Amino acid sequence: MSSSDEDLQKYVGRSLSDVRKEIESQGCEVCTVRIGSCSTGSVPIRLPLTGESEQPRRFVVVYDGDDPENKVTSIRHG
Repeated sequence: MSSSDEDLQKYVGRSLSDVRKEIESQGCEVCTVRIGSCSTGSVPIRLPLTGESEQPRRFVVVYDGDDPENKVTSIRHG
């Protein structure tokens, strides 16, 4: 999966559930951060386990929790 800023912009404005499914189907990890009246979220630090050669690519997805469709407001490689 390409993670250039331009490539990631295609996800902005789409539903969080659709974006999550698409990214996870490509073997990537998704961390979510909710903005709005009930803001939440954290991006856990993941240290490689002994003998683990590669971590899955991770994306941080920020979405509007006040929007009924939970639309993505930004996304970045993280």
